[in-house]
Amino acid sequence: MNKYNNIIIIGDVFETNNKDLFSDLKSILSSESIYKSGQFKFSKNIIWIGIGMNSFLKKVGVSHNYNYDFFGFKDNFTKIRDESTFEEYIYTDESYFPIYNSHLDNSLFTLYDGAQIYPYISKQNNFYYVSKITNDNLSLKYIFIHFLSDFYNKSITLGKKAYFSIYLNNDILSFYKNENQISLRKNISRIAKILAEKGYLLVVNYNNDNSIKLSNNTLYLNQNSKKEFNKFYDYYTLISISEDDLKANSSWHKISILDQFLLEIKLNLPITNYNDLKNIFGFLENNNINNLDYSTRDFNEILIKLDSNKVKENLVSKNQESKPFFEKTLSLLIYIVGFIILSLLIIYLIYSKISANDFKGRIKNEDN
Repeated sequence: MNKYNNIIIIGDVFETNNKDLFSDLKSILSSESIYKSGQFKFSKNIIWIGIGMNSFLKKVGVSHNYNYDFFGFKDNFTKIRDESTFEEYIYTDESYFPIYNSHLDNSLFTLYDGAQIYPYISKQNNFYYVSKITNDNLSLKYIFIHFLSDFYNKSITLGKKAYFSIYLNNDILSFYKNENQISLRKNISRIAKILAEKGYLLVVNYNNDNSIKLSNNTLYLNQNSKKEFNKFYDYYTLISISEDDLKANSSWHKISILDQFLLEIKLNLPITNYNDLKNIFGFLENNNINNLDYSTRDFNEILIKLDSNKVKENLVSKNQESKPFFEKTLSLLIYIVGFIILSLLIIYLIYSKISANDFKGRIKNEDN
């Protein structure tokens, strides 16, 4: 473990006596004693998640160094609070959290049950404790991601970006089949035009197996391509949210804690009030969320990697700079010089062959 700067342990019922693990953990104890105490602290940053921390601290031999006592399990929390900003987030999940009593002064985030406050994420020296992580509750998920971002102190800010998407499922296709398939194309075309005015990408998701296609600002992806497309943006927190949720502002408060993310805004079809789109633009601009730029060379290279048949149209970036005049001229000169050298070489070879034949012919005549 000395090879790593940071160590994250997801705890279980850690009563099993894993001697190798505890031996490794002991190896990352600092050789420098804490002032006046003679006790040791960890030389690496450690995040412990979940239960089993007491057993861990005791067996490694530093339980007296860290003020954590297991309280038990607790549920029915109503809020999570960021202790640095005092911003509160609604929590509605009824599942249980393991609670370790610690001084609230050490807490980065706390849980509130309507009567009492408990630590959710706390820190002592370079040892962090996280009570629980989940992928189900958005408030908890985004707070944990925000904490990790701060923990790793990322120097590169990728910012906040958004794109729009339409899912052509069977219900939508059946509706338009009864109405008129032409109206589906018109609706999507109108949406794409409005989005293009602001530089936003529209992703149309469908079920058939055709290769992907980029036309203007509209990207057509099948299900497999969409999964691969998302993988290229793993460095973002990819968030999918419906148009209705965004307009109702019901999910935004949970997302707003994040410093960077890629926001997929799912549009409902048919769209009859196009002013709703323009209102969403205003919301995105007010919250400093930029468009996912589909006109870059990098984006087009992603599409080529996605499609085994290669994307043959509309892959040239509208912002891609043409080659400078000097570079074009140099390329032309190299071509001309190469052509001349090749021509001279061919002439030389032909002439050499003719001369050789002529020489042989003269020798033969002299012999006669």
